[in-house]
Amino acid sequence: MSTPPLDPPLDPPLDPPLDPPLDPTPVSQALRETAGALRAATESVVRPLGLSLAQYSCLAVLHREPGASGADVARATHVTRQSVHVLLRSMELEGLVERGRSVGRALSWRPTPLGRQRLREAEAEVRRLDAAVLRSLDGTQRRTLRGLLEACAESLDGATPSGGPS
Repeated sequence: MSTPPLDPPLDPPLDPPLDPPLDPTPVSQALRETAGALRAATESVVRPLGLSLAQYSCLAVLHREPGASGADVARATHVTRQSVHVLLRSMELEGLVERGRSVGRALSWRPTPLGRQRLREAEAEVRRLDAAVLRSLDGTQRRTLRGLLEACAESLDGATPSGGPS
């Protein structure tokens, strides 16, 4: 039994054909696979500390942006406001975050001493994970990788849902 090609031919084919031709694996697929592997690895190092990846991400945002609202956390973590609201409420019950002053209708949130302690522990593990990921790269390669990733992210800023520039 033959295996189907990874990338089926375009229907209709591009006219004129791309020069140079597309790589066999789209960059977006490679980035998704890398992000998925990094997400799983990060989850595996924060879970023993009593945090989910979502809780770790939330604490990191609240540390960087003291007094952030749930909507701010949602934007920073690319999660819906409703999901962040449920997450913050459960973290409040666990003693990881507490409510701050209201700004208009929005509540502000901040990590508790327990939340800050867990974040410090998690950050140490995540930094070890980062070091392991980058271990095989020299300084120049690390700077190049960061620059390329930032350029890819910038090229997507303002892209429309159809994928074209806005």
